[in-house]
Amino acid sequence: MLDSTASVLAQGGHDVTLDPSRMSVHVRDLAAGLRWDGGHCVTGVTAPHREWHFAEGTTREGFEEWLCLQNPQEHAVRADLSFMTAEGEVIPHAVELAPRSRSTLHVNHLLGPGKDVSVSVRAASPIVCERPMYFQR
Repeated sequence: MLDSTASVLAQGGHDVTLDPSRMSVHVRDLAAGLRWDGGHCVTGVTAPHREWHFAEGTTREGFEEWLCLQNPQEHAVRADLSFMTAEGEVIPHAVELAPRSRSTLHVNHLLGPGKDVSVSVRAASPIVCERPMYFQR
């Protein structure tokens, strides 16, 4: 699977999805119109969950941290986020996710620059979360 992902990246693929044996891999080329070089791939999850935990994020200069929250439910779902900084501060943030939707949060805009941060997401019903991180070389 990684060989096929690498070949797609080498060809400059855009938003390519592979689905061998029900495992999704999303590949994006970041060179087109963005200020980052490179690409990334994400291995999909087998099911939504009520809790998600992401360690070692940052909003330092040259980094962008995002949270993508997908609600597969037929009803709105509240998600409570707890951002934990390196200084020990816990910053709460809540978001209401519309039914069958995806919401994208720019952590740099939520917390401001220069933060080393982890985040826990707790939702009232199972959701899917991803934390993309982008950085300049």
